[in-house]
Amino acid sequence: MFSEKRTIYFLLLSIVLIYSCRVGISDDDSLKLGKTHAIEELKKALNDKEEPNYLDHKQILIKDSLTAIKIAEPILFGIYGENNISAQRPYEVYLIGNYWVLNGTLAKDKLGGTFLIIINSMDSKVLKIIHGK
Repeated sequence: MFSEKRTIYFLLLSIVLIYSCRVGISDDDSLKLGKTHAIEELKKALNDKEEPNYLDHKQILIKDSLTAIKIAEPILFGIYGENNISAQRPYEVYLIGNYWVLNGTLAKDKLGGTFLIIINSMDSKVLKIIHGK
């Protein structure tokens, strides 16, 4: 009997402590490492080639066309406008060697040009961006 009361008391106390620790915590209270840390990591990435890095330029980073599109669209939307680029769907998307080549398409009855963006599949660097007239 005494042991059961003790167990119940411990459980209630645990629940109260857990709840009280969560009160007042919002999404804005997350731990942030800060800009100084970001600067240090950037310096290491630029200068220390021995620093651990998943990116080794020996394997494809962008493995499929959907990922290539997800990388290309925000860039193209920012330059040429979301409505303009979205109107050029469906896109032509080809992996040629280590490069994703993406083109917009134009309806047969439309005049104008489409975008072209070329992205390195190994490191996601953009090699070329143009838009025809």
